[in-house]
Amino acid sequence: MTTIAHSHNVYSFSLHTIFHKLFTFPTRYISEYFFAPTRLAGEDRYGKKIANGRNFFILKNGFFIDRYLFDLNIRQKTREILKIEKDTKVFIHIGRFSKQKNHKKILSVFKEYVTYNSNAKLLLIGAGKLENEIINYISENDLDSSVHMLGLRQDISQLLMASDLFIFPSLNEGLGIALVEAQTTGLPCVISDVIPQEALLNRESMKVCSLSEDDVEWRKAIDEVLKRPIDREQDFYQVKKLGYDINDVVQMLQKYYEIFSVGDK
Repeated sequence: MTTIAHSHNVYSFSLHTIFHKLFTFPTRYISEYFFAPTRLAGEDRYGKKIANGRNFFILKNGFFIDRYLFDLNIRQKTREILKIEKDTKVFIHIGRFSKQKNHKKILSVFKEYVTYNSNAKLLLIGAGKLENEIINYISENDLDSSVHMLGLRQDISQLLMASDLFIFPSLNEGLGIALVEAQTTGLPCVISDVIPQEALLNRESMKVCSLSEDDVEWRKAIDEVLKRPIDREQDFYQVKKLGYDINDVVQMLQKYYEIFSVGDK
């Protein structure tokens, strides 16, 4: 029987991480083949020796990509449902409320931005243990009227189309599939400098900022990327060619299984 391990994320240092790595450590000895969405995610879970070995494979996080082809009618309808005016700049972040996703940085940068452009909204999509803490932070910074926490949603592609900028200042990421989805809708992105290179699919509509940079520099990056000309439909086809379509990933996984099963005989 062939044993396969899969790593999805990169974990920051914490007590939870220590226990997680302790209990998953044996996978590098039990498994024969190893998958991860990026080499960084592979190194974090299996170690550099395995991630650089012949039995390690990059397997992209596929999704139903055709749902993310930008549609102006969907954008307008979604904004109407959310009661967002046509000329309002909409920022969006998708991710669970955890330390890794760095929501306070998102909010402090957004606060800096609205001091120069008050006609802006921030959509926070997700749930998690830090949700109440973030709600309090929003109130303390007088952002209640401009920040909308929408919880867990099934209409992610529509929300991305309705938005103007994706902000992603994560402290660490195995890949950042939400970032890939955002780029698939042609959405300009401002992200932290710890995001794996494999997730940076369209450099022309993206700006990378160091986590050590202050909010003013992040705001300047936002201003810069929003001024760049974009073709949101064309960006979709660019991402699709890179193999993130769930159908392509399934076919690739099937081929791997067929190869592994032959080798197991």
